[in-house]
Amino acid sequence: YFAAWVRTDRATNDLVRLTMERRETTTTNFTAIASGSASGNGWTWLSGYHTPPPTGAVTALKFFVEGPAPGVALFVDDAYAAPCLLYTSD
Repeated sequence: YFAAWVRTDRATNDLVRLTMERRETTTTNFTAIASGSASGNGWTWLSGYHTPPPTGAVTALKFFVEGPAPGVALFVDDAYAAPCLLYTSD
């Protein structure tokens, strides 16, 4: 589970995304976790889940917030990452 509060310095809305980068030995993949509109009019809560596939030799996982166009300030508060518990039935 990944989440963050986001806002920009503009009165108009800009697209902001939570993204996971997964690196393996020879490849890099990017997965969208959540997206939404953010502006300077208040904080926007973005949250979502990401579970890497159980295959491949993962060498790095990076969670990041990406967003508005160059020149637009992006503010991030209370970014959060938590493990999810997986239950299986026998």
